[in-house]
Amino acid sequence: MKLFRKKIVPIALGLIMAAVPMMSFAGCADDEAEYTITYHLNYQGADRAERAVTVPAGAHAVSWTPVRDGYLIDGWYTDANCQNEFDFGSAVRSNLNLYADWRADAAYKVTFDSNYALGDITQISAEGDEPIDPNLVPEVSRMGRTFSGWYREPECINKWNLETDTVVSDMTLYAGYTLDGSMPRDNEGNPVYDDITVNVWIGANFDTLPVFESLAEQFNAEREGEIYVNVTTQLSNQNTFSLRFQQTPEKSRFESTYYSAEDIYDLANIPLDRQAWYEQAARDSYYMGEMTSIPIVAGVPFVIYNQALMEKYNGSQALPENYSQLTALLKKAYDGEHTSNADFRSILAAYESWDWREAPSYAAFAQNGADYYVYENGHYINKWDTDETMFENAVTAMQNTYDLFGTDGAFHGGAAGMVGSALINAVISGDALMGLVTVPTYIGTVLSASGLGIMPMSGLFTDETGAQAMQIPVHTIGLAFYRASDLSLTELAAAAEFADYVSKNSYAFAETGWYPLRKSVAESEEFTQSENKTVQLLHEVGSPENFRTLDGLTDGKKIVSDIASGTYLLPALQSGMENVSDYVREMMYMIKGELY
Repeated sequence: MKLFRKKIVPIALGLIMAAVPMMSFAGCADDEAEYTITYHLNYQGADRAERAVTVPAGAHAVSWTPVRDGYLIDGWYTDANCQNEFDFGSAVRSNLNLYADWRADAAYKVTFDSNYALGDITQISAEGDEPIDPNLVPEVSRMGRTFSGWYREPECINKWNLETDTVVSDMTLYAGYTLDGSMPRDNEGNPVYDDITVNVWIGANFDTLPVFESLAEQFNAEREGEIYVNVTTQLSNQNTFSLRFQQTPEKSRFESTYYSAEDIYDLANIPLDRQAWYEQAARDSYYMGEMTSIPIVAGVPFVIYNQALMEKYNGSQALPENYSQLTALLKKAYDGEHTSNADFRSILAAYESWDWREAPSYAAFAQNGADYYVYENGHYINKWDTDETMFENAVTAMQNTYDLFGTDGAFHGGAAGMVGSALINAVISGDALMGLVTVPTYIGTVLSASGLGIMPMSGLFTDETGAQAMQIPVHTIGLAFYRASDLSLTELAAAAEFADYVSKNSYAFAETGWYPLRKSVAESEEFTQSENKTVQLLHEVGSPENFRTLDGLTDGKKIVSDIASGTYLLPALQSGMENVSDYVREMMYMIKGELY
C-alpha cells in the first residue's frame, strides 16, 4: 500500500559528561602542594561526622550543602561555635576545618480545604511566625454561595485573619460560605422549586426518546407544581435548554460550553459520589479530571456466532477466551468452509459504516495495553514513544486487528463494504462464523434471528491475561449541563434533580438495548433478574467492570474516529501495510499532534 508518511529526521543528542571539580582556581599556585578541607556537620547524632576533600594549593573551596531533617544549612565557619564565617572567595593555602551552622526550617505546610464534598484541596509551604503570603492563598468559588473566609475548623467557628495571624505549625484552613440569595432555599439549604421548567434536548436518540418521555412523565407526576420536564429532539433555542443527552465523546468536543456536573449537583444540594458509576466505563465523562457529564448508559459491543457452525468446528469445547483460541477456531472454520463457499469469511466487522468506532478500532489496543492516550498529571499523553513495551503492544494490536479483519489477513475475516445489518445476515446465513455487533439498535435483529449465539469481546484480541485483557470498549451517552445564557440557578438545580432521577431509573433504557452505568441499577434485581429478552441479552455481553472508555478529551472522538480508524486502520484493513512498526509510528505522531 502506498503510505502517506511523515519524514522523521533523527537528531543525535550527544551527552557530554564532564567531571566537575570541587574547586575553582585563583591562578597558578607557587608549588604543587595539596591541602585537605574537612567539613564538620557539627551536631550530635549526625549520620556522618565529617567530609574531607583534597584541593590543590590556591584553589577555592566550594560550599557543601548537606541535608538535615528539619534544618537548613546557614553557613560554614572556621570554629565549632560558629563565630568566624569562612570566606569561600579566598584561596586555600593550608589545611582547613570548616564547621556547619544550622537553623531550624521554619516552613510549615498549610492545607486549604474547600470544605465541601466536591471541592479542591490545596497545600502550600508557609514561613513560620509570619502571616501567609496572600499570593499563595487559593481562590475558591461555589455556585449559589458566597465565600466568607478561611476558618480553623470545618464548622467555620474561628476565622483566620490573613493579615495578622501567623503560622506556627502545620495546619489546615477550611473555606466558609454563605448562601448568596440567588435562589430560594428552605431552612436546610435545599432549593425550593415553584413551577420550574427543565428543557431536555435528546441529541442521541437511538430509540431512547420514548424512554425519556416516559421517565419525564413519571418525574412530572412526582414533582407536580415544582418541576416540569420537557423532552424534545428539536433544539429550537439552545439558551433555554439546561440538559443535553449526548454521545459522551461528541459532548467532549465542546467541553467549555458545559458546567461541571459536580458543581450543579452541589448547587442542588444532591450528594454525588463518583463511585456510583463503573469507573473505567465512565472515564470519558471527565475532562481534565473534572466530571462534565452524568453517565447514563453504554452501548456495549459483542460477538455473535452461527450456532451450527460453532457446533461443527468447536464441538462441546468452551467458547474461545483469548486471541490464540479464537484464531485457531477461525482458521479451522475457514479451512472447512471456503472450498464449498467462496464468500465465507471467518469473522466480520462492519467497518464500512464504522458504527461507533471505539469497538472495532480500539479493542485490540485496549486489551493489549496500548492506549491511544491517557490523562496523567494534568496532561493528555501518548506513551508509545517513551515506553518501548507499550509501543510493541501497539504493534501487536495493529497486527492482530489486521490478521482478523484485513483483506488478506491471516485468519480470513472481513470488513470492507459491510454495514451492521448485512453483517448479521451473513452470520445467520453461514457466510461467516462470527461477527462483531457494535450498535444497540441491532439487538432487535439479533433477538429475532434463530441460530445465533452471543459471546463477550473480553480477551479475544490478546493473549495477555488480567484485567487489562478483559477490557471492552463501549460508547457512552450521558446528561450534561449546558451553559445556557437564559437560565437561572434554580433552573439549573432543577435540571440536576431530573438528571439524578434518570440516572437512578436508567433500567428503563436496558429494555431498548442500553446498558445502565449506575452500579445500583446494573446490580439491582430488576436488571439481573429481568425476564425481558433484550435485558437478558445484555447479561451476556460481559461484566460492566470490564467496560472501558478513553479519558474525556476535546479531540478524543477525532483521535478514535478520524485518525485511528479513518486514516490508519481502515486503509490498512483494505490495502495492507508495508511495515507494521512504521505504520504504528506514523499513527502515533498524528495522535500526539492532537494532545496537550
